[in-house]
Amino acid sequence: MLVYIAGPIGGMHNYNQLAFHQAQRFLERMGHRVINPIQMDRDYDGEINAHANQLVYARRDTGVILGLRGERFKGIPIYHDTIDAIYLLRGWSKSVGSRAELALAQWIGAKTMLEDPNERRAILEVNG
Repeated sequence: MLVYIAGPIGGMHNYNQLAFHQAQRFLERMGHRVINPIQMDRDYDGEINAHANQLVYARRDTGVILGLRGERFKGIPIYHDTIDAIYLLRGWSKSVGSRAELALAQWIGAKTMLEDPNERRAILEVNG
């Protein structure tokens, strides 16, 4: 499965990098392909930019979840695999971005995986 990791970044110590990297290793050991937004930041410009416009991240992450990487051929978007699941890190429900990513993932039929099973109630609250 292709799994996208979502969780709080802004306002977290060291941007919550440790939690994202631990989740990536855990999911890869389970045999999943993993999309780690922290790693995408590093791959893009070598560091996490705390001052970047959130719209930049929203566009990028939405495209990744939907399988659109921003590449184009003759003006037509090139699609890749959409995610099969979203893995929610502890504290995800306090992050506006994570809640939006969950809603998008659910809309396209992706499975939901929780780092902390006690947060299942928060998913119900997000879904209304």
